[in-house]
Amino acid sequence: MSALKERYDYNGNAVIVPKREPEFDDEKLKKIKKERQEELRRKLNERNKARAKLILFIFACFIIGFSLLYRYCEIYTLQNNLVAAQLKENNIKRSNQDLQYSLAQNNNIGTLEQKAAALNMTLPDSNSVVYVNLNKKTVVAPSVNNTDSSKKVSFIDFIKNIFAF
Repeated sequence: MSALKERYDYNGNAVIVPKREPEFDDEKLKKIKKERQEELRRKLNERNKARAKLILFIFACFIIGFSLLYRYCEIYTLQNNLVAAQLKENNIKRSNQDLQYSLAQNNNIGTLEQKAAALNMTLPDSNSVVYVNLNKKTVVAPSVNNTDSSKKVSFIDFIKNIFAF
């Protein structure tokens, strides 16, 4: 019984309405609620910061990936342009070789005489032969310095013409 007495301390008629002492005061309860709210607010802020960092990381990864993709597209385009230019160069070299070959064939004296004979041409006399140097430029470009002097009007004459009625 003594164990029960220590556990429940009732004096007299307190069995019906026991006197209870609250474990916490209102101030302590308010303080605990405030601390819990502060802790929840702090955790929410930390969670929001973590989410913001994650979104920023995802955005940065997207930008980096997009820039890499753009550069690879540019490189691919440049590579295609290079291949096209090399193909054109090879075609030009091939046509140049074909032209040199045809010039070499037509430059032969024997073939020239055969073609001339087919066109009823005769051999020229030694007096009527004219030799021409094809390496020398014979065409002269017109000079750019030829300007009409009547069109040139000095600044003073221009002002005189403006004020002269």
